[in-house]
Amino acid sequence: MNPRALHVVLVACLALTFGCSNLTPPDPPEAPAFWSPLWIAQGDFVELLHDQGALYAVDRKKGIFVQRPAFAGPWVRLGPDLGDVDDPFGTHGVRTLARSGDLLVAGLSLPATDERPCLYQRRTGDKDWKVSPFPAVSPVLDLASTGPGVVFGLDRAGVFFTKDGGQNWTRSSDPDLVLKQGTLARGTDGIYCGGQAWAGQPRLFRSRDEGATWTPIPLGLAVGVVQGNVFSVATGGSGAPSELFTNVNGEIYRSADGGQSFRAILEVLRVPGTIFVNPDDAREVLIASEQVFWTRDAGNSWDIFTLPRGIHAGLAAVDWEHRRVAVQLGDVTVEALYELNLDLASIATSPAP
Repeated sequence: MNPRALHVVLVACLALTFGCSNLTPPDPPEAPAFWSPLWIAQGDFVELLHDQGALYAVDRKKGIFVQRPAFAGPWVRLGPDLGDVDDPFGTHGVRTLARSGDLLVAGLSLPATDERPCLYQRRTGDKDWKVSPFPAVSPVLDLASTGPGVVFGLDRAGVFFTKDGGQNWTRSSDPDLVLKQGTLARGTDGIYCGGQAWAGQPRLFRSRDEGATWTPIPLGLAVGVVQGNVFSVATGGSGAPSELFTNVNGEIYRSADGGQSFRAILEVLRVPGTIFVNPDDAREVLIASEQVFWTRDAGNSWDIFTLPRGIHAGLAAVDWEHRRVAVQLGDVTVEALYELNLDLASIATSPAP
């Protein structure tokens, strides 16, 4: 079957078979109440980001696109045209994206032998991307905004950050932050960095002084994992310490005491999932994995939005204010973006009176 025909079949399957596992499967006309197409186009998505009312989608081969307003406006491509030999987004692609105020930063994944810059930035109104003054080491594993003008990055040489909107960057000198894989997250009680050490252990760190020093959190010891990776870190709640959620080897753990202890709240996932926590209510957590998991009681119970056989949910971006979720759905050939309406899902998954 050619890709176009497979795409049509995929879209038809998605439109007809979405439902919620704790309900009787709805009739096909009711299914779009949960899900609606957001971007029905063949893509190779590696990042989704919702920030300041805009939705960003990063396609590994086609570049960076923005939809403004999120979930409603047209998609506009940011970046140089494809086919340009100097196009940093055409061959090896963007791996991660972060926005802080009017600053947008993109981190690339380039071959180890490639000496081209792998960190780019632009401001609102700029027509083109500019090479960042910081010599990041490819691949850039993750980027995260932690405040106005503040962006943290993680590459194979450790953590780096800017506090002045990208004009100046600083490299952390902590050698423990040199990770094989990694992720960053902002919390009310600091900045978190998690990942996998080169020796194979899962690692988790927190900085309470804006990146100057980092303290290890004994995550592996707390959950009994010797080898593995911290695939995702997320925080929520308005107080300190942050409600901390981690994905270690595909199993989701929660800490209500800033990392002193952890409790498993979701069984091992077949596909590593990304965690999203409602910043105003840490009891509400959404995880995009081989299925979409949603809890409103800190993991004591879960709603599971099942997907057709062979279809997986990979990336996601959440607009908690307007209760919308952008989810990447696809199989080995075709990927598309769909919108999940949490308000409609909440009505449908509420127990009958």
